[in-house]
Amino acid sequence: MIHNIFRGALHKFEDVSQKFQDVSQKIKNHNDLITEIFNENMTFIN
Repeated sequence: MIHNIFRGALHKFEDVSQKFQDVSQKIKNHNDLITEIFNENMTFIN
C-alpha cells in the first residue's frame, strides 16, 4: 500500500520535472531568439 503511494508520487514528480525541463528549454529558445534579434538590430543601428 505505502509502496504504491510512493511509486505514484515518484511518477508525478517525474512528470512535473519533465514539464519543467520542457518549459526551461522553451525559455532558453526564446532568450536565444531575443538575443539574435537584438544583435541584428544593434549591427543595423551601428
